Amino acid sequence: MAEDVTSCSILGTCSAPTSLHFIDVLESEVRAFYDEQKSVPPKVIGRAASILSMNHPKLIADAIQKHFGSRVDIYVNDAAATDRTPVGGVEIGSFSNVLLANLQVPAMIIDLTVERKYFQQNCRIIFTSSVKSTRYDHSALMNGTTEAADDAMARIYANASGDNMPELELMAGTLLISFSWN
Repeated sequence: MAEDVTSCSILGTCSAPTSLHFIDVLESEVRAFYDEQKSVPPKVIGRAASILSMNHPKLIADAIQKHFGSRVDIYVNDAAATDRTPVGGVEIGSFSNVLLANLQVPAMIIDLTVERKYFQQNCRIIFTSSVKSTRYDHSALMNGTTEAADDAMARIYANASGDNMPELELMAGTLLISFSWN
């Protein structure tokens, strides 16, 4: 059975060092599974990197370089900053944080990763969102808006990677996916 076990190294992020233990638990569970299969486990690396920090993309790119040989085969983004402000109650601070976390930082991570040529041919870029946030809900205005923008961003990257652009040549065969889950 060990020959059938495939793996994918994981760079997990969390907003504060106090949450790194969750990634340690994941690493232990992954290692235990692979040990049972008598197979080499993938790397699981954790980084505290607040999605509300403009330094986040550089921390991610530097970790990819240091721990994963400057290679990205799969990038998964979840619009993680939530805001339950109803229509008519949006404030600049919360609006800025949701835009930064759910749009600007993910776009900068992808841009920096493309610039450094870390994406591999036939890689996968995945944007996830919840079905609830993409349905009209007056209390989820910001979530729905930014997750719809993430969906559009995935489509734009998909179109660009298929347009024979020299800077995206390294991403030939890349699949960009945007999906919602319950």
